[in-house]
Order: sequence, then C-alpha cells, then structure tokens
Amino acid sequence: MLSLESFRDQHGDPATWPAADIDSYLVIGDIAPPVPPVLGLSEMQAIAADYEQSAYPAFEAVLNGW
Repeated sequence: MLSLESFRDQHGDPATWPAADIDSYLVIGDIAPPVPPVLGLSEMQAIAADYEQSAYPAFEAVLNGW
C-alpha cells in the first residue's frame, strides 16, 4: 500500500511537484491509514509513570545539592 512517506520518497521534493502529484498526495493522505504508534497510550503512560518515579529523586538531589 502506498503511504505518504513512500510517495514522497518516489516523487522527491514537494516544492517541485506538479499539480497532479499534489492532488495525488492529498488523496493518499485522505485514504491511507495513519502509521500506528509504536506504543499504545496506556503503555506510554506506564513508561512515563515509571520514569517519574525513578528520575524524580535524582533530579531533586541535583536541585538541592545533595
């Protein structure tokens, strides 16, 4: 399936595209499914919570000069 990224790879710099290529690109953008995120929202929130718990004490120590 043609994606927006592969279209840009095939057609080069968008500044040089003729009107037909721009129209094709817009149509692909309307019908192509978006690239799925590597992680889901709940997974990203869990990673962020783990990071906050592990990073905050060290960050606080630096701020307070411990």
